[in-house]
Amino acid sequence: MEQEPLITTEWIDGNLWAYQSKGDFIVGMTIQDDGENYQIGLLIQNNSVAKVIFDPLDVSAKFGHGNSIKELQVYTYEEYHKKVKKNQNWELALAGLSAGLNAANAGWSTTYVNGHPQTTYNYGAAAAVNSANMMNLSNMERIMRLERNAIKYGYLKKNTIHPGEGIIGYMNIKRKGREGLLSIDITVDGNNFPFLWHMQKK
Repeated sequence: MEQEPLITTEWIDGNLWAYQSKGDFIVGMTIQDDGENYQIGLLIQNNSVAKVIFDPLDVSAKFGHGNSIKELQVYTYEEYHKKVKKNQNWELALAGLSAGLNAANAGWSTTYVNGHPQTTYNYGAAAAVNSANMMNLSNMERIMRLERNAIKYGYLKKNTIHPGEGIIGYMNIKRKGREGLLSIDITVDGNNFPFLWHMQKK
């Protein structure tokens, strides 16, 4: 018969953390809804005498209510990084297109002489706008790179947890609804730690 976990909760910086202690392990979790993903903060403490491996593939999630339960995608670091980079590439492409159109249009000006329109092209004005746009795109790329690096250092990956040590980080789960039960299971060394969250509209 599997041991029932000891469950405790606490608030840290406005976030509710739930902890389960079972056997030689403690698993803690908090959750936030960013509108696109459920982001879970995870803490795993190994109090055994042997090292264990945490694998992100051992985290699963379901969402829904009643008979409508859906399996959710729990993003590994590689999957989430690829998703963010793809979204950023689209943003950058659209910004580049917009910048190009702005620069092209910036050089044209229309004046009226005796009621007749005369259109001229000012290469200097176009160049100035183009230069400013290139600077903005460069800054945008730098910010996006920083964002990807932030993901790299906080996102949970496969890790060996040595005796007496723990890991802490976060993972993202594809959001499928705003109201219902979110069930998350974490397996550590063959032990299942189930968490149930009541998600509500804000």
